[in-house]
Amino acid sequence: MHRLASQLFYAGILTALPVLSGTTSSAQTGEKPRQTIMLTDPTPRPPDLEQEYEGSREENAAAEHNAIILNAERQSLVTHASGDLAFLATTLKRALDTHTNGKPLAPEIQVAELIEKLSKNVRSALELGGQKAPPHAELKAKTEAPAAPASSAEQAFTQEIASESAKLVLLTQELQRDMTNSNSATVSVGAITRSAEIEILAKTLKEQLKKGA
Repeated sequence: MHRLASQLFYAGILTALPVLSGTTSSAQTGEKPRQTIMLTDPTPRPPDLEQEYEGSREENAAAEHNAIILNAERQSLVTHASGDLAFLATTLKRALDTHTNGKPLAPEIQVAELIEKLSKNVRSALELGGQKAPPHAELKAKTEAPAAPASSAEQAFTQEIASESAKLVLLTQELQRDMTNSNSATVSVGAITRSAEIEILAKTLKEQLKKGA
């Protein structure tokens, strides 16, 4: 009985061998080709300096070109604005010189305020180059005119207004001359200072006119 079971066991193995052998061979013949995986080299490689420098040169050239265009536009706007300031200051002085006592000063106050705001914009545009105007306290001391002797308060007011408006005309004309003779590559420190002086003087004149209105 044992011998018969042993013969049957080996017979099963021998019978299964061709099947297993066929299965293995068919699996081998039908096997897909192995894919080769290439691992990247973990060692850091030096950057392409030539490519980086080329990109930097192009970026710097573009930045310089844009700066030139912006400076030229700023120069044109400020030069035009300085001409407007000179015109407004002359107009204001003429109006004050011909003003009749007792008449409202509202139009003159509006012109003085316009000069103040425009000169502030001019100063801000000029300061974009990195240079700043002196402190306001220092400029205010320079713009203050010495009081002239007067026989009455009304005469003192008239003299003070005439002096301040005349100095305002002079400063705006100097600023206009500075901007006309300068170029977009350089900004005159004197132009920045004068624009700040115009701003302070116009504000002072405006406040004086409000008191006398």
